[in-house]
Amino acid sequence: MLAFVLSLLFIALIFTADVLTSANVRLHILYVFPLSATAYHCERTWLSFVVLAIAFIAQALTAISEGLPRVTFVSDLAIVFATSMLIIFMSRAARINHLLVLKQASTDALTQLANRGAVIAAIGNEITRQRRYGGQFSLAELDLDGFKKLNDTRGHSAGDDALLLLADTLQRNTRGSDLVARLGGDEFVVLMPSMQSEDCHSFCEKLCETIRTRMAEAGFDITASIGWKTFSLPPKSTLEALQQVDALMYETKRSGRGCASSVGG
Repeated sequence: MLAFVLSLLFIALIFTADVLTSANVRLHILYVFPLSATAYHCERTWLSFVVLAIAFIAQALTAISEGLPRVTFVSDLAIVFATSMLIIFMSRAARINHLLVLKQASTDALTQLANRGAVIAAIGNEITRQRRYGGQFSLAELDLDGFKKLNDTRGHSAGDDALLLLADTLQRNTRGSDLVARLGGDEFVVLMPSMQSEDCHSFCEKLCETIRTRMAEAGFDITASIGWKTFSLPPKSTLEALQQVDALMYETKRSGRGCASSVGG
């Protein structure tokens, strides 16, 4: 919205300068900047066409004040309109490509979940929020039991199918405010803002059973080991938070797979 407001102000400045200067000084090329800025930075496409309409009217008024012949007047405005549409189209295309690159940089290619970099940044933001405002958050890390055996006996295609099934299960069984991410291989993380220890315990226990059931239905002899912790005090760093739940997850694997190990605090 800031880009939209600034673009309108810039159009007003261009129009004023165009009216005050000689007709021999053509400033219409400057309208490219507010048009491209709005199209590139504003999420709503219709704002670009509002700026286009205002810029077009401004240029039409300037042309009228200059007393241009009818043919010149019509041809100039036709060129202005066509050029403006091209600018909007190219700027929107550049915006889409930019957003796509950003998404790919933070998305796991196979599962389309957030990747390691994205979840590390999200945990860092949650720690910063907690230090400033208090509260708590929960973090869970899970690893698939029997995944290596599945890859070795049935191939990586079956392994990919299991990972996709897990990703779907996690997305279906988490809140909209939670962030599900793939750390790499068969290790996944769930960041749960504001989730209390009791709720996280129930969630992880239920998630273990849901994963077991869905994998069995798909013909995969796979379970999930989960380590989780509720942080009522902010950890020193993102790395420390991940190390704690990682240690709990491996404790689960040692003591009995297909369940969850937890710490609240």
